[in-house]
Amino acid sequence: MNALSIFLPLCLLLLLAEGVLLLWLALRVGRGDDTDSLRQTTARLYRYATDGGLPPPPRTARARQQMAESLFSLTRHLSLLSPTERERLGRRCSLTYHLVRRAERGGAFATADALQLLSVLPLSDDYAERIARLSPAEPLAQLYRLLILVCHSPDRVAEILSGSSLPAYLVPHLVARLEECRVEIPCRSLFATRQSLPLLVALRVVARYELADYEEEVFGALTLPSGEVRFAALTALAKLGATVDRRIVEATSAMTLDERRGVMRLFLREGYSARALHLFDEAEAAVGSPLANYAARRLSLRKRNLIKI
Repeated sequence: MNALSIFLPLCLLLLLAEGVLLLWLALRVGRGDDTDSLRQTTARLYRYATDGGLPPPPRTARARQQMAESLFSLTRHLSLLSPTERERLGRRCSLTYHLVRRAERGGAFATADALQLLSVLPLSDDYAERIARLSPAEPLAQLYRLLILVCHSPDRVAEILSGSSLPAYLVPHLVARLEECRVEIPCRSLFATRQSLPLLVALRVVARYELADYEEEVFGALTLPSGEVRFAALTALAKLGATVDRRIVEATSAMTLDERRGVMRLFLREGYSARALHLFDEAEAAVGSPLANYAARRLSLRKRNLIKI
């Protein structure tokens, strides 16, 4: 083996390592520049919010993106800018145009990012119609699309939610953002739709604020075929302190063993006694389920643990 056959691969490896190192350094420097630029943009927007001096319009797509991110951060966490100021800023700096185009032409994650940033910008009717025509597959994009449409037309909450779908795990986030945007959630109208998403939103609000006036509407949701709606209704009833009757037991009868145990734990966490849950025990005993007397056993175990403490 001659020296050239050893030296040449070694040189190639060194050149490759040098290239990787230079690329890493370039990325580090680029990130530092982005961070500094974003910080400066946020500072300019903060001064605009406090002093009223409009920052200069960004001239590149990258600068507009940083402006939109800064505006989103300020609006979400500091609530400094009024809707009128945000609309004026978005129009003057072409943020709305830039973000709507990204939402329409970008991939799944780019669309979700653009819709998130658009959710703090008041939109014209034309832009809102363009957002309404989108059909994103990404769950977060669906969340922010719904938020934009409801905030644009708060008098059409039930109609917008009825024609939309959203994973159940994102419903709490939707409700929280609607409350931040001070959108009134018409629970009675949402219950009247008998559609899954409006019902999940209404049940979330009823459970969160323990709105006892809607107890009968919540019981009505127990008869629907959607398992997610039934579980949300059971959660709301537990929060309301409703009496466990045959309607509740029948709603859980088609659930799996683990799901029925989860329902009983749900009521136990809300302070129900074993006596208050005796209908669950009777139903489980009738089918020879290992969950018979589950409530009494859980409460007994809890008492023993408290005594040890």
